[in-house]
Order: sequence, then C-alpha cells, then structure tokens
Amino acid sequence: MATYIKDEGSTCYRCYTFNLENNNSLQPTHLFSIMSLMHFIRQAKNKPEIFPIVGILGCALGGAVYMSIHQARAPDVVWDHKDNKYPWQDIQGNEQVKLATVNQKYDSRWHRTHW
Repeated sequence: MATYIKDEGSTCYRCYTFNLENNNSLQPTHLFSIMSLMHFIRQAKNKPEIFPIVGILGCALGGAVYMSIHQARAPDVVWDHKDNKYPWQDIQGNEQVKLATVNQKYDSRWHRTHW
C-alpha cells in the first residue's frame, strides 16, 4: 500500500509503502515519483535559468534516441546471424541507404525486410 506523506519542514510529498514484514514501518519506494516531478515543475517557474538546460538536454537525448534507432536499422547491422548473415548484399544500386544525400537521385529508400 502506497501513501504520500509531507515531510516536516518541507513543501514536497514523498511516496512511502507500508511494509507489514518489517515492523509496520514506512519506507520510501523510489526517489523519482510523480509528486517529485510536479514539485520540480513548480520550482522551475521560480527559476527560469533551468529552461535552457532542460531544453538542451531534451534535444540531446531525443537526438541520441533517434540516431540509435536509425543506426540499428542500418544495412551493415546484422540481427539474424542464421538466416540473414549479410544484409548489405540485398541493397540495389538505386536505393538510398545514407541518412542524407546531396545532389543524388535515388528511386527508393532501402528498408530492412526481415530482422
């Protein structure tokens, strides 16, 4: 059973669980809960210097996730060593494989048919 308790001398609530095996004591469940996220948003209104940091970190993490997914789908990555040992041999001459091309025309974009 989880309950939110306001700490003494603090403005934030923490999530605690009621543990019956351990002398009926309250223990914190995790450090990053919904209530702490709401507390961070409320505090960020008073400190506008946080917005550029959060924006830059959000863009960096979003770009890292996008590039990780893009590179995992690349033709030189082998996922199935038994049935498709050499996926780069399935590329035709008129298919685009690169992330960006300059002054080159391709008929279609290469995509992985089976993993």
